[in-house]
Amino acid sequence: MLACHLVLGAACGPKAQDDPQRADTAPAPPASKNTPSTAPGTPPIGDTSAPATTEDTAAPPQAPSPPLQRRFATPGTVRFTLPFPAPISQMHITPLGGLVLSSGDHIFNVTSRGVTRWKIMAGPEHTAYPYQQTELLWSRSYQRLNNILPAGRTGWARAINGELRTDEAGQLYLFDAATLGALAPDGSDRWRAVMNEYRQLQGPWHCDEGLVVQGSRGLSGAAILLSHHGAVIRRIELARGAIVLGVSRQCEPLIWRSDKTALLDARGAERWSVPSPVMPSMKRTEANIWLTIETPPQGVWLKGWHPDGRLIRTTALPIDDKIIGMDLLSQDDLVSLLGLCVGVASHCARPQGNRGPFNTLLAPNAHGGLSVVVRSTHGHAAFVDYGPKGHLIADAASDRETELTMYNTAGQVLWTTLLPGRLCAQPVRGPYEALYVATCEGWQCDGPHRLIAITDDVPPSDSTP
Repeated sequence: MLACHLVLGAACGPKAQDDPQRADTAPAPPASKNTPSTAPGTPPIGDTSAPATTEDTAAPPQAPSPPLQRRFATPGTVRFTLPFPAPISQMHITPLGGLVLSSGDHIFNVTSRGVTRWKIMAGPEHTAYPYQQTELLWSRSYQRLNNILPAGRTGWARAINGELRTDEAGQLYLFDAATLGALAPDGSDRWRAVMNEYRQLQGPWHCDEGLVVQGSRGLSGAAILLSHHGAVIRRIELARGAIVLGVSRQCEPLIWRSDKTALLDARGAERWSVPSPVMPSMKRTEANIWLTIETPPQGVWLKGWHPDGRLIRTTALPIDDKIIGMDLLSQDDLVSLLGLCVGVASHCARPQGNRGPFNTLLAPNAHGGLSVVVRSTHGHAAFVDYGPKGHLIADAASDRETELTMYNTAGQVLWTTLLPGRLCAQPVRGPYEALYVATCEGWQCDGPHRLIAITDDVPPSDSTP
């Protein structure tokens, strides 16, 4: 079973501290004077003249009574279920308060009580970003970037002709052919770098000195390190056909080329290399670099390297499927949970016809190896990191049911519950000990489309569900 955005990043970050019930009292961020307004004739995104719903101006709800608190005190309890018109494709806790999710051509804002505060028309292809203290909406259909105000209106607008990408630190960048710009929360450019000697740029990858991108011109190219202010620090010319997989914390590029993977130092010399006839999946933890390497017919291996180049672990994986991707929960050299074929939205998680490879979660065993925790034959799975409390696994038990299981750090089951519908988006942790899960019906993700809120932990005595 695949681990969906293995929650080492944005998908399951720390609990939001803002109160989603009182977000509509926050001041609206100022409009930017540095960004262009909407071009004439461009369809508007959302309603810029009036609140999306009457809930925008309603008084904040009163604190619930003690019986309501006791009602939600049991982990695994369903708090509410909300229907939506189309499959839910992304969810996150927003700086505006509450949960922002995408369903069909709209994005919605839902409070922790299950009230839909507002919705905005975003177009067929769109992405919402929680960006510092604001919420941004990128509509590929309208080629426009907007910010969203607390009451569900759209604020400033900027034409976007390229592509928006984020790095591991959450910084938002605009890529347009050979031009790269770092965006500020008001939509203006923090800095812009033009590299006309390349036809396209790949990346970015965040590291201690700044960020690395790969500039390509045909089969030739270079790994380019830029400072946090956009200045080029160094370029490492790459062998023809080489692909940058990621970087170390020290900004050293990890490359793959036809038959091997290698980490290059600042001069372009190999610090270490490993045979890999198939392009591996790479994950960087706080200190180390991890690779899943396919070496037919020997199988699939997990290997880890210390920053000084020492091989700290090599473990045969008990799977035969081709690896699409991987993610892991790890503290330095101890892998606590590994997920292969990552992402409920990836093509390997949407089996049709000859289904597979399937999502798989692995964990350490008593013999120092890795054993299968869950192998999802239905291809839809995710796990959520709870830090010292453990982790949660969401597994599509069938195309019409999803099982949630909470484990402590020793691997013991704390609670489990069964939800209607199959998993269709990465579960998200919210405030007030809540977990939000999105489901739909069948492999084609038909209706009903649901947002389900679950109590994931025993709330403190002063918590307000």
